[in-house]
Parts: sequence; structure tokens; C-alpha cells
Amino acid sequence: MSETIIVATDLGAFKAYRLEHTRMNTPRLDLIEELELVDGHGKLGDKVTDQAGRHRAPTLPGAMSYGERQKIGLELRRRLIKQVADHLRRVVNDPVVERCYFAASQEINEQILDEAGPEVRQKIGKNVGCNLTKVAKAELLRHFGEPASAP
Repeated sequence: MSETIIVATDLGAFKAYRLEHTRMNTPRLDLIEELELVDGHGKLGDKVTDQAGRHRAPTLPGAMSYGERQKIGLELRRRLIKQVADHLRRVVNDPVVERCYFAASQEINEQILDEAGPEVRQKIGKNVGCNLTKVAKAELLRHFGEPASAP
């Protein structure tokens, strides 16, 4: 039996749903995986502090610290994209999954799919460039062209 999976993700949350149809042929979403990426939440200043053990700046006016990490935000983003792509790959590479509908914000959509690889990209049936992690299931179905089932 082949399945269709809907994945809605951002850098803080990952949700995967199985798209099923009832006997009356109305679509129904069944949550199969939900993951909160802890590193995607919170402020960078809460994760990295200037506490004991850090290097002091030289005594010259305007001089910067030798140990300052300039690109920590970009590195964190890269790691989160890799984590999301790994989860996407694991869900989509299940042999029963025939196709996947994917939603992520435009800023990270292509980066996640590039990181996930060509096997995942082949199974992507519909790709929506917006963050749908916090929308209701009926709204999620409307974004992918499936009519919502009656409440």
C-alpha cells in the first residue's frame, strides 16, 4: 500500500502527517511524527555567554576579543537545516511512502531539500514555500489542494 506524507517544518519544529482517505473519500491527516528542535528556540545570547573562561579583549580601545566567534548564528542555522533534512530523509525513505508534500519557509526550503538529497526530492509531489507548522490540519490540507473534511 502506498502512502502520501505531508511534512511541515521550520528550524524549530518538524511535523509529519500521513494523508488518508475515509470511505467517503474525505481526506484525513494522522500525525506520525512531531519533533521540537531545542536549538531552534530561544535567543543566541541565552546559548552563548561571556562568562568565566572566555578570552578578554586586548586592552587597546576598539579591539575585539581573540576568541570571538563571528559566524555562530550561521553555524547554528546550518546544523538545524541538517537535522531537519535528516528527519525528512528518514520519513520519506520509508518503502511504503510513494510521495511527500513538503512545506517550509522560502528561506530554508531549498536548503533542506538540497541537504536531504535526490532520493527525497524525487518523492516530493508538492512543495509549498511557507511555514505551516502552526496551522490547523484543515488549513494544511487546503495549502496542498486537498479539500478539508467536514468537522
